[in-house]
Order: sequence, then structure tokens, then C-alpha cells
Amino acid sequence: MFHKNERPSKWGLLYLVLAVSILFSVFIVPKVALATVERTRGQIVTAEPPEK
Repeated sequence: MFHKNERPSKWGLLYLVLAVSILFSVFIVPKVALATVERTRGQIVTAEPPEK
């Protein structure tokens, strides 16, 4: 990909960040969402409109 003395290109770094963010969204986010759903199961959650 690149020689020993060369720094990785900006595109390589961008692809690395993209890959890490995709892996995070695929593996971590569903676990957090399921834990939240299990914790609030049977509860009614409401959101009030912001006061003016």
C-alpha cells in the first residue's frame, strides 16, 4: 500500500475511520438499543414540548 518511509495517505486514514464507524454502528449500537428497550419495557415514555 505504501512504503516504509511514506506516511499513510489521507484517503487511507479516511477509509480506516469509515470502517471503524461502520463496525461501531453494526456491533455496538444495537446492543445499547436493546439494553435500553429492555430497561424501559412496560413503561410509557413521553416527551413534553419545549416551553416558549
